[in-house]
Amino acid sequence: MLKERGISTSICDLPDGADVTGNGIAALLIGIMASVAEWERERIRERTADQKRLAKDQGRYLGGKIPWDKNVVNGKLVDDDSKRTVVRKLREWRGEGVPLRDCEARVKKHYKTSLSVDAIRRLTQE
Repeated sequence: MLKERGISTSICDLPDGADVTGNGIAALLIGIMASVAEWERERIRERTADQKRLAKDQGRYLGGKIPWDKNVVNGKLVDDDSKRTVVRKLREWRGEGVPLRDCEARVKKHYKTSLSVDAIRRLTQE
């Protein structure tokens, strides 16, 4: 396969830096290098998984969409008290039967923030 592409493999410590592309030595070397590369990829995967597990055990934020009523502080998800207040009020209004559109208008008026009807629906579904 290598010779067909015009690629040759030479090993310097063989007599005259022999071209080993056509014999089994090149295949052996490529097989060994591929095995070492595969082993190293597995080790990297293991180390990454270990670090993610450790970070999760320490309560650290690992990525993904941050919930609307949370913030990331020093690598950890923490409640945003002002937004938690809005969510509590939204749940109260929805419990009283206030329509989503009216909740949207009330949030804009009382809290000077804008939330879509879909966001209000998601935040009040618990």
